[in-house]
Amino acid sequence: MARKPTYEELEQRVKELENKADERKCSSKQIERVNYLKEELLSSGSFGEKLKLITDAVVEIFDADFCRVWITRPGDMCHSGCLHAEVTKGPHVCRYRERCLHLMASSGRYTHVDGAHGRVPFGCYKIGRVASGDDPKFVTNDVTSDPRVHDHDWARSLGLISFAGYRLLSADGTPIGVFALFSKYAIAPNDDALLEGLANTTAQVAQTAMAENALRESRRRYKELWDNAPVAYHMLDADGIVRQVNRTEIDMLGYTREEMVGKPIFEFILPEQKKDAEERFRLKLAGENISKQDDRVYVKKDGSKIHVSIDDVVDHDSDGKVLGIRTTMVDISEQKLAEEVLKESSEKIKLFAYSVSHDLKSPSTGIYGLAKRLHKHYSDVLDEKATAYCDQILKAAEKIAELVELINVFISTKETPLSLEPVKLKEILQTVRDEFSTQLNIRQIKWLQPENAPEIKADRLSIIRILRNLVDNALKYGGDDLSEIQIGYESSDEFHIISVFNDGAGIKMEDHEEIFGLFWRDETAKGIEGTGLGLTIVKEVAEQHGGEVWVESDPEKGPTFHISIPRHL
Repeated sequence: MARKPTYEELEQRVKELENKADERKCSSKQIERVNYLKEELLSSGSFGEKLKLITDAVVEIFDADFCRVWITRPGDMCHSGCLHAEVTKGPHVCRYRERCLHLMASSGRYTHVDGAHGRVPFGCYKIGRVASGDDPKFVTNDVTSDPRVHDHDWARSLGLISFAGYRLLSADGTPIGVFALFSKYAIAPNDDALLEGLANTTAQVAQTAMAENALRESRRRYKELWDNAPVAYHMLDADGIVRQVNRTEIDMLGYTREEMVGKPIFEFILPEQKKDAEERFRLKLAGENISKQDDRVYVKKDGSKIHVSIDDVVDHDSDGKVLGIRTTMVDISEQKLAEEVLKESSEKIKLFAYSVSHDLKSPSTGIYGLAKRLHKHYSDVLDEKATAYCDQILKAAEKIAELVELINVFISTKETPLSLEPVKLKEILQTVRDEFSTQLNIRQIKWLQPENAPEIKADRLSIIRILRNLVDNALKYGGDDLSEIQIGYESSDEFHIISVFNDGAGIKMEDHEEIFGLFWRDETAKGIEGTGLGLTIVKEVAEQHGGEVWVESDPEKGPTFHISIPRHL
């Protein structure tokens, strides 16, 4: 038969039940207050204010002596007074200078966030060990004896019994801080569970704040980048009203932001261009493919004009609805001025060239005529030396006439617009070959050309001029060993490429660019008739067609000139 409990045993059992009931009542009240804290954290407030709300609540709800929160941030005091940065040996050497724990909130006995604990290195002390992952959670009810607490005398002097530290983790498991408290009372398992939940809440608050800070910083940087960009920006709604404008454009035009925002952009455009600008805007919004405009004129606040190159992009919302247009503008006023100066200079050069050719043509013709008459009527009285002088004068006059003619050709090449038409390359080659047939036959130079030369779209006279000049160049500078001139053709997706090869004298690598310059002739050209304009004209014609000319040369095989002509002119 079981023994009946004594009165003292029954009384002890009643007290235990009463204590458990008090614990449940206390735990229930703690849960209620923790839930209320979580609701408070949902309201507005800064990150620092929310962390202080948490540490204040922990001191009150759990009767903690003090509570603190550290957050992971870049190291900022390594060279300006951090005590931990000066430690050079022992277990508390700071090993992670790029980051550390910053004390963000403190409540209870200590409310300051500076001093020795204002920065704590990762892996050092109990706080740093929790953050680094060496101790993911550290809870003890024996702080005066626990070897993990480094200052037992300090804890004893304050009457501290317990410590709890919890690592704060981001969603991806990255340590972002530590939540910790000291207390004069033991931490029960229920307290530990509630505190761990509060630590998770603190981590969520920290993550949200970090995300908001990152978003604010991103917006700030974007606005700063947008506002101070090297090009002007404005954003228009679907009615052409300026909704945003950056500082660069404000400075460019001289207006204030208030004077531009809310106004139609067309008010700032040169009146003569306003109608065209409105039409382009309408077509752009309608989805038309409008090319970039390279010369829009805006009127500045002081009344002066500014030339800009603009590029528009239609702006849509997430549903594809047209919101308006975003525009970039680049000031090209200096470029336009340079173009005007260049145009004026070009006109002056052209007039000068025409004047020179005209002024040279008449006296050279007169000199040639007089010398010829002298030779014809007085050859019987002229000695051998005088006759030779007459011959030299005739040749010099002929050379002047040739130069004048080539100058006129060069000018007309630059000034005359292209007359594009289908050109049968085979017929062109036959024309050029016939022109040089006498020289080719006398010098026994082989002529090779493609059997199936295609039809290309180009300026007929220009193509004849290119081939004539290149063949003439080969005959003049190919030398005595010249035995072959070969015309080639190949094509790509974008270009027809015509080539002219001769097996005569090669061209030095350093001269590959210079030979296309005005009046360029090297030392090997002495004694050879020429003006130095033939290849310049070839280059000009190729560029007029939107192509280019280049040369490849092997000293042992001879040069090959290539001319590219766009297929889709």
